[in-house]
Amino acid sequence: MQLKNDESIGVHPDTGANIYMKTGRFGPYVEMLEARSTKHEEPNKSKAPKKGKRGRPKIAAKRASIPAGTDLSSVTLADAVKYLSLPRELGHHPSTGKAVFSSTGRFGPYVGSDGEFRSLKAPAGGGSASGGKGDPYTITLDEALTILATPKKPPKGVEIVKEIGKHPRTSKQLVLYKSKQGLFLKKGLRRIYLPDTISPDSLTPADAAEYLK
Repeated sequence: MQLKNDESIGVHPDTGANIYMKTGRFGPYVEMLEARSTKHEEPNKSKAPKKGKRGRPKIAAKRASIPAGTDLSSVTLADAVKYLSLPRELGHHPSTGKAVFSSTGRFGPYVGSDGEFRSLKAPAGGGSASGGKGDPYTITLDEALTILATPKKPPKGVEIVKEIGKHPRTSKQLVLYKSKQGLFLKKGLRRIYLPDTISPDSLTPADAAEYLK
């Protein structure tokens, strides 16, 4: 299907903004440009719109990927509005108080909270999914918390030795890993290797937290 970048597929029912279907580096997506004032709101005339370097008004754009495998010729305005509903805030994590959300990205749908992310199994049939743990549009807070509590599958050459316990300050689950170089903890994307004298059985959450400082 040939996409016409300058041809709107419809207007968002809540914002009054035009929605377009386009294609980019990582595949097709929908884009919503600046919204018009709704009939319940009066435009703010006291402030002039912000302008770019060349004196043109800046236009905010929200984008959302179209699920892989979706027949582009079948994408409706309702589908586009659904895609643009992401990211969805599902609630707050009971341990950290941080927001839990679902979204979709370059590698598919996922859930996240406070820097922790877990992939979701993509729903069958592209954009026509209707519920289930793999659907970012309908997943519940409880389902997301269960998925976030599952340790990430380690990369090739790395094995999970044990779950140490919860971090005394952040309440995040601490996991001890092992590679050819030895035992290590993870701090974001960094590996914090432990001294060779450390025994996995004697490592406590408080000890691990000290190494992660």
